[in-house]
Amino acid sequence: MTTSIAIARPRAECAIPLPGGTLVLAPPAAFGSVAAATAFRAHAGERLRPLLRDPRAVATLRSAWRRLGLPGAPERLSERHMIDLLNAAVASHRLTVAYFPHAIDPDIRVASGFKPAAAPGPAAPGPTVAAAKAKAVRDMSHAERVEAALRLVPKYLSGPLKEAFLQLISPTSIGLTVAAFAGLAAAQFFGYGEAADVVLAGIAYGIAGLAGVRALYQMAAAAADATTAKNDADLDTAAKDLADAFVVLGLAFLTIFITRAARRTSDYGGTGSARSTGETTSRTGGGGGRSRAGGGAPSARAVGPGQTVENLDPKEVRFSQNSAGGNNRADALRRSMAENGWNGPPIDAVRIPDGVVSLDNTRVAVAREQGIPSIPVRIWEPGDPLPQAMLDSARFGPSQTWGEALAYRTSRQIPPLGPTGTLTPPSLPGPK
Repeated sequence: MTTSIAIARPRAECAIPLPGGTLVLAPPAAFGSVAAATAFRAHAGERLRPLLRDPRAVATLRSAWRRLGLPGAPERLSERHMIDLLNAAVASHRLTVAYFPHAIDPDIRVASGFKPAAAPGPAAPGPTVAAAKAKAVRDMSHAERVEAALRLVPKYLSGPLKEAFLQLISPTSIGLTVAAFAGLAAAQFFGYGEAADVVLAGIAYGIAGLAGVRALYQMAAAAADATTAKNDADLDTAAKDLADAFVVLGLAFLTIFITRAARRTSDYGGTGSARSTGETTSRTGGGGGRSRAGGGAPSARAVGPGQTVENLDPKEVRFSQNSAGGNNRADALRRSMAENGWNGPPIDAVRIPDGVVSLDNTRVAVAREQGIPSIPVRIWEPGDPLPQAMLDSARFGPSQTWGEALAYRTSRQIPPLGPTGTLTPPSLPGPK
């Protein structure tokens, strides 16, 4: 289960305001996990060089130089030498540079007087604890476990936050709230969200600095832990971790998070219910299905313009990463697939002359490990546009199409991969 993340602001932190966002320099541990820091590094690296053109940014960097543990006397270093030393510190993982975009979503009002509206609803009814109360935790679906954990959260809250959270799990809102957190858990397990997205991280940073970012990752990890709970004690631990994160992030963030999740579900053709992000439903409305070793697989089907879902042998799917499965995702997937076989939405892959290249690498690699013979693959053409939710999150930087996203991902590997990826599985953390 998740260990609660310490949320005190680190001393070794430097925040540099830039047009459109804030550049934050800090040790990787300040972000709550190395995986979290790595996720942001790709979006921040290209923003280092422009610091040379901003005297105020350079002055801020000089004043924080020694606090960040960087070598040399900052008052004697040229701006270019400073950037070179900073890049070296980032490359050696001694320092992370993360860019958090300013919140531009019209739903975001993070002023002190912000009073969020009630969560959108009514949502289509999802699975309920009332319907599952006779079940042992092990027999609950993922969404039922998430709901059970959410219903335990209020006992760890107090005051207005507790009252507001009770509204989010009321009969008219529970389906949407469960859907949002089940989707967050799926992003942790299955990789399509690369943990929390950059836009949400920017909002969390705007609310509480790096403490907010760490709380966001604690929230995501706790949601994932809820789906793998084996007993009531596991659910209670996940609920406490969620409550600790909510205290830092506040009701404004929770309302934004659920509203964005509802919008994203709609973008992918879902209904807004928990089931639309559940264990067996595709984000475009097609069923991913469970695929156990030796089980049958449905035939290919069209699910939208320019895309199909096919069931393929994971050994035939190419990879776009050299390493994957951090933040305990590989271990969580090993446990899930050993117990349930393939149990999630299709992976996203791009068609190339040699076959398909996956952008969801951890699930494919673990499926190979587990000997699963067939997995659902949503195949995109290189010219197909990325969904708006992915553009908003900047998961693949400036990419606009699936082909550009593939090139962005493969070119950032160390060493870089070619545009057709590789059949060699990525390195995964060993089983614990």
